[in-house]
Amino acid sequence: PFFTDPNGLASITPQGFVQPGAHALPVAHMYFNAPVATGETDAKGQAYKTKKLKLVAPSDLVLRTYGQAHVNNGTLDYNEYFLAFTVCGKYWIALAHMDDINPDLANAAKTAPVNDCSDASKSQSGQSSDCFYTYISYKVKAGTFLGNSSGRAHGFDFAFMDAGKPNENILDPIAFKGKITTAKCVMNYMTSDLKSQFMAKLDGDNGCGQVGSDIAGTASGVWLAVGKQQMAAWEDNHIALVKHWSESKKEVFSIGQLTNIPGVASARYYFTPSTGPANKSFRNVKSGEVACYDALTLDNGSAATISIFLKPTTGSTEKIEIGDRKSTRLNSSHGY
Repeated sequence: PFFTDPNGLASITPQGFVQPGAHALPVAHMYFNAPVATGETDAKGQAYKTKKLKLVAPSDLVLRTYGQAHVNNGTLDYNEYFLAFTVCGKYWIALAHMDDINPDLANAAKTAPVNDCSDASKSQSGQSSDCFYTYISYKVKAGTFLGNSSGRAHGFDFAFMDAGKPNENILDPIAFKGKITTAKCVMNYMTSDLKSQFMAKLDGDNGCGQVGSDIAGTASGVWLAVGKQQMAAWEDNHIALVKHWSESKKEVFSIGQLTNIPGVASARYYFTPSTGPANKSFRNVKSGEVACYDALTLDNGSAATISIFLKPTTGSTEKIEIGDRKSTRLNSSHGY
């Protein structure tokens, strides 16, 4: 048994997914995607986006964090929930976009030694207020009903962390505290039979995807805006030059919505690496080299109308300059 029945999933989005506006930087969790809802609504008559999936504890767990987000964007008004557990001491599991939470878990949150609530003005979207109740030590038995996916999102987020094995290719782990530094492909911790069922649901041909993409001395990886390194969690200030999460032959520029790079609008720009002078794999663009990218495509498959130039440099802090062909110089330096 696992948290949810694989037969109820439409698909699983691998680790490393990027989406400016929410996750401009590669995510460490996977997206467990539910089938599209067919006319279902909540008690307020608000339509669900996807069908709800039942989640249960696959083994004995310990609830450590309970989170609640109240979303109000003028059209929709609802709550979603976040749960984090430990199992066998060093493993952590996090679930997000949940609803119908087991009341025992909600009551356990009231015993939390620490709680932190922020209003909408402090959230990246400006549309939700969040509360996190942490340092809980509530034991949950195997088979316990935890809740359902909320129906408001793609399905639910799932992250699995092995605290004893830090990830490679993350050059600034202090800026990226938490799951990105230790998140793993949960399928590699499953029995072979269960693993095959979940692997079959993964999108694309890139397996579980990848978490860390930073390669020192190259253009590959996450670039935090100069002066905003302490704001890594506000992802739209930054950019990522990374491998595609599910298509092994593609790479992608993820340009955050708050970067304000002249000529390079916030978007995902895709390309297939070439061995020629243009469209090099990010990992093959070395420090001091100017690289050009054209024939870029957008999410809808249409051709982008820009070319992108970039130049990484090393030093006490690695930096990258990036802009389009119309810029008088490369702009908006980013660096670790």
